Amino acid sequence: MGVPCKICGKLRSKALRDKEFPQKKVLSLVLCVAVMLSVMVMGAGAAFSDQDKIKNTEAVDACVALNIIGGYEDGSYHPERNIKRSEITKMICVALNGGKEPNVSTNTTPTFSDVRGTSAAWAEGYIESCVAQGIISGVGGGRFSPNGNVTGTQLAKMLLVSLGYNANTEEFVGNAWATNVNVRASQKGLYEGLESMDTSAAITRDNAAQMVWNAMNAYEVEYKTTIVTGEDGKLETIVTVQDKVVGDNDDKITLLEDKYDAKAITGTLTKVKQDNGKSTYNITIENAKYNGGTYNGGTVSYTDVSKDYSDLLYQNVRVLVKPDKNGKDAVVYGVYATGKNTVQTGLLADLKMDGTKAKLDGTKYDLANTNTVYVDGVKQSDNIKTWLTTNGEGNATYGKGSEVELLAVDGTSDYSILKVTTFEVKEITYVGSDYVTAGTKYSDDDYVISDGLKKGDYALISKDTNYADGKGRVEKATVVEGKVTSTKGSDEVMIDGTWYTMNTGVTAPKLNASAKLVLVNGYVYAVDTVTAGSSDVALVVEVGNSNTVGSKYYQARLILADGTDKVVNVEKNDGNDEALIDLKSDGKTPDFEKYSNKLAAYDVSKDVYTLTFITTDSSQTDMAGYENFYYTSSATIDGSVRSGSKFNAAAANKEKNDVSRAYFDDNATVFVKYKDDDYKVVTGEAARKWDEITPSMVRMLTEEKSNSQYIGVAYIDLGDKNVPGGSDKTYAVALDDSYTSKIDGTTYTIVKAWNGTEETEYKYEGTLSGGITKGSVFEYSSNGDGTVDIDKLTATTTQVKTYDKGSGEITFADTVTNLTGSNAKIDAKDTTVLFVDSDAATGETNGEIQLAPEFNGDATNHDDNVTVYVDSGDDCITLIVVDVQNKMAW
Repeated sequence: MGVPCKICGKLRSKALRDKEFPQKKVLSLVLCVAVMLSVMVMGAGAAFSDQDKIKNTEAVDACVALNIIGGYEDGSYHPERNIKRSEITKMICVALNGGKEPNVSTNTTPTFSDVRGTSAAWAEGYIESCVAQGIISGVGGGRFSPNGNVTGTQLAKMLLVSLGYNANTEEFVGNAWATNVNVRASQKGLYEGLESMDTSAAITRDNAAQMVWNAMNAYEVEYKTTIVTGEDGKLETIVTVQDKVVGDNDDKITLLEDKYDAKAITGTLTKVKQDNGKSTYNITIENAKYNGGTYNGGTVSYTDVSKDYSDLLYQNVRVLVKPDKNGKDAVVYGVYATGKNTVQTGLLADLKMDGTKAKLDGTKYDLANTNTVYVDGVKQSDNIKTWLTTNGEGNATYGKGSEVELLAVDGTSDYSILKVTTFEVKEITYVGSDYVTAGTKYSDDDYVISDGLKKGDYALISKDTNYADGKGRVEKATVVEGKVTSTKGSDEVMIDGTWYTMNTGVTAPKLNASAKLVLVNGYVYAVDTVTAGSSDVALVVEVGNSNTVGSKYYQARLILADGTDKVVNVEKNDGNDEALIDLKSDGKTPDFEKYSNKLAAYDVSKDVYTLTFITTDSSQTDMAGYENFYYTSSATIDGSVRSGSKFNAAAANKEKNDVSRAYFDDNATVFVKYKDDDYKVVTGEAARKWDEITPSMVRMLTEEKSNSQYIGVAYIDLGDKNVPGGSDKTYAVALDDSYTSKIDGTTYTIVKAWNGTEETEYKYEGTLSGGITKGSVFEYSSNGDGTVDIDKLTATTTQVKTYDKGSGEITFADTVTNLTGSNAKIDAKDTTVLFVDSDAATGETNGEIQLAPEFNGDATNHDDNVTVYVDSGDDCITLIVVDVQNKMAW
């Protein structure tokens, strides 16, 4: 039963606080208000330029989602501005018409004298409509004051009448109108969240949105008339107000439900994916609730959502939706976070379990009894405790730089969701028009590729399951480059005064090395060692006593990495404070001769050098940041340094057994003694291109990469030899199947092919048995009459298994005819390399030989990536066709 002339039913305040309330009618009102709040309305859900000034974010978001409130042309919302009385009338009229422009009219004689013929004349029809419905009244004296501000109490009265209250019955008129309105508005929850607001003051756009949003979620009311017999036996009429009920089940109804046929459903947003072929999205809500109860079994999905709400994934959200009638026509007005969410963000390196709590950045957080882990958008079978026990602080599978979010979504401090976003980095080896190659092909069909990427950049790659559009991301990674000036433990280095920590499985560069560090959120995911300290290694040509009388130093002739040749003073003790030069057998005379043409690490202070010779007795710390020191007097240099027997190795080498070959890094520093007494410094790239030569001595500092030794610094003695400085065959790859054509009675075989310089059609007089299929390779020579002779070649399409760019040495997954251990290499002079895009059937002028995906981290990908031909008797690979997408498609 209702209470005479009182509102009956539960108050909305607690329900509003709990964010579990029915919603469907106040929104209409709000819509009207919002429409007037700004004439130029921005798109629903738009973020305003002054978003940080909005206090009632949820209310504004909801009203924006329903196109009730918008912003100004400059992108702002101006939450601090007031609303005019004329504007309110239009907003209310539109709201009560379900968000549509109503048909309004004016009276022959206007109700108010200050509207018609004034700047507010545009609103006369809305004003008259609101008067007729009892929603507004004037300010006295026959005036409305259309350009005056609206107070909180005035807006509350309008909203209450819109909910169904009768202004006269409730005494919203007369001297006590404001008191009566405020009491009823408080009971109905219209001031929820605005407890400190002065209701008698002009209301701002920010607070108006909150009041309208509260009203949208409030139940409409109706009056019930009951005739009873009084004590005197006479009939009496009792009028009571109660929440309006509709339908067979006498369901209560909100303003939102009534005017917009919409509901506000709460739950956890667990999926946001772009609809196929559309610019809209589909979403899934779990633990769905409405009116405090489970909604539609607890899980609901909607399609054709106009906005990407991925930023709200796994949070507790409110979905404003018009439910479907036939399973197909649900309309989602908007999705926004409720006030129940608490989110903690950080990196996996800083997250671990501490007893029963998750500890992030040193702070402990309670976990909900039921909790879930999502990694790259995929739900895991483990709960948070189990997952963090295995993967906390990062490991080889989930890197330290992975981004994490801990979410509590039920209004408590118990965290129930862990979201993890992982990354990987790869070097870009080719950039095409719509794809890049970095170990494998990344096409813009499957990835959003950042502009400006180029060969040699490092890409930061994240998985497609993280994003609503189903595309991964390929972005430019952060790279720092410099000299390692300090190290700490095995996984920290300092460059330019900043410490960097290696990700799990990444080997830190050595002290004094010059390196590029590829970073993911500050952690090093890849290291490209430019030089491992070669700038601090010199060739000591000779050393002896100083020519200066009374000098306390030795003198030495040094050749530095930059080619500088000079005589310097050197300390008599080395960097370990031990005697630099051993004495001869007499125990008195320094044995200078044994230190000629030796490599030495050095430091300089006040033009005096402290040398530390690098020998087979050197410790790791004396190798200028390198891992190994070798020497050999029986080497052959032909793209690499190789010997028929293993190199002599330092006892402290990281790798000292069975090493008989080393390759030149492009940037290696190579000290060369030639023509007996001349010296020069060349790069590793230059040394690699020498014709075959046999030096008398090679000393090397190396690093291990891909199970091979790479030279960073070397001394090569060529004795009295000078420094060392093809085939006329031409090859092509068919871009299409050949065809025959008869021209002037002569039959020709014609094939479109790529020769490394141009795509052209080759014309062969006669027919070729079996023709030439797309992707086949052939040798050709011109006959001078527009035709060519063609020899079809038997080649193997296969996968690159290993490849060393420095030496050219390469292996394949399949057997290649005529390929042996001695000729399994790419020769810069004699190997023809043709780059193609086999999927597009085009030739490419640039590219890179890469490991096939199966041998470059994608074990389930067995795509071939090259075609190889070796002519009998050739000492290197004759021809290799390389697909720039790393997948041979023909």
